[in-house]
Amino acid sequence: MISRLGALYVALATLLFPAAAGAADILNINPENSAFYDSLGIVSDKMTSGWGVSPTSCYRLEKSGLDSADSGCVVSNDGVWNLKPLSSITGKFFAGNEEKAVIPGSSGLVYYKGANLFLFEDGYAAYSDSFAFYYQFKQIETEQLKQSQIFRAYAKYRLGKWAIEAGKDNVALGSGEYGGLLLSTNAEPYPLIKLATEEPLDFLGKWDITLMNGWLLWNKQQDPSNSNVFAMRMTYSPASWLELGGTKITHYGGAGRPQYQTNEYLQLISGFGEHVSGKYNNDGILSFDATLRLPLDMLFPSVKSFTLYDEEAAGDVATFFTDTPSGVQRESFFYFGQPSNMSGMTLAFEDDFFRLEYQRICYGFYLHSQYPYEGYAYQGVSMGGITGTNSRTLVYSHMHRFSGQTRLKYQIGRYEDPKSPHLDESPLQMVRDFIVVEPQSRFGLYDVSLYMRYDKTTNYDTNDLPNQYTIIAEDKDFYTLGILVTMVF
Repeated sequence: MISRLGALYVALATLLFPAAAGAADILNINPENSAFYDSLGIVSDKMTSGWGVSPTSCYRLEKSGLDSADSGCVVSNDGVWNLKPLSSITGKFFAGNEEKAVIPGSSGLVYYKGANLFLFEDGYAAYSDSFAFYYQFKQIETEQLKQSQIFRAYAKYRLGKWAIEAGKDNVALGSGEYGGLLLSTNAEPYPLIKLATEEPLDFLGKWDITLMNGWLLWNKQQDPSNSNVFAMRMTYSPASWLELGGTKITHYGGAGRPQYQTNEYLQLISGFGEHVSGKYNNDGILSFDATLRLPLDMLFPSVKSFTLYDEEAAGDVATFFTDTPSGVQRESFFYFGQPSNMSGMTLAFEDDFFRLEYQRICYGFYLHSQYPYEGYAYQGVSMGGITGTNSRTLVYSHMHRFSGQTRLKYQIGRYEDPKSPHLDESPLQMVRDFIVVEPQSRFGLYDVSLYMRYDKTTNYDTNDLPNQYTIIAEDKDFYTLGILVTMVF
């Protein structure tokens, strides 16, 4: 049976607190809410900045160029409390024949062979557009796992154009469908503290800055448990058609690893000492990206937006100010080792949103001498690209809006793991082709959607960790059916 925690919470919240109307301006819109973010892609031609930050908020969308009619948000600045102890209840049922699988971009939703039931209940309290407190409970019932947990819980406070958030949440940085190569919405929420612009800064264009430290509290792994991730991102939009960004990730700490004092964090995040053995030998990853919005509507009036984006990343960066191992000659003023990249395009019409995205992740990316097995992952799910190190993906997706609240989204894609055999690895490669179909509609207070997926592999990787491979010469066919129902109060 599902834990009684969720049922007790629902009963008490409904009895003690009335549901209030409206929406909390700075409340984060959870990144696994694909229906919202896919629809946002249709109207994003009106945004002038902030294309590569998730989760976003209604307040941020408004300040980035959208009004409430465009984004679907209800924006209220009347200076009153908005209380919803019970905002929504979501049930997700999945049945499949693969031993273990994860749904990309779903904040770490992992399902197992057979029947899987997930329940979510959430609520919040918010004051105008300056403060929000959010919580989300989760219960899991499968043959392999029975668990109840606080899935999300955070407080967020806005001061001017900045907001500070502390609690348990997840963050994606980058322009891809699920974020970028360095930080995505694939892994589930983790404890964090985040300081970020909730409204772009104006100086010869628009600037956005994000600083975050996350605690990856997990001890069921071979790498040092309970490690940390520090993330920095800065984007600059000199014009509405261009956004330039840079992201730096430092994966550090954990059991048996060095601890740092406050005055050491500048050296920690700068990358000085990452390439030599010692206290600061951590996993530093750096990327630069660009998003270009072309005026295709001038030639084809039916086109609402046409966007190209590219991210170039490296897991072994040498610069003029970083240390170099003894006896090693620096190859250049600025050297990108372990180069990986993501490229994509989006095309939007009045009721259609198309995306084509390619990722190439090289051997050793997401792995480090201090984190050589699970690597840059949380609870067995990659913090970056879903397929992990030494992989290649190509995914095409299309979302169509029908009348009312009815949508249909489908994806067609291919994963190659590993993209090339290396050293003493098996010469086998798994090629995985898949198709996903997701119809969704609203019936009164209920949002109902289906998740139908078919995967066909040539060879098969029996290791479910994203940065390890154990491939057998056996082809597989997998079928997954999901039913998702959300009741919104």
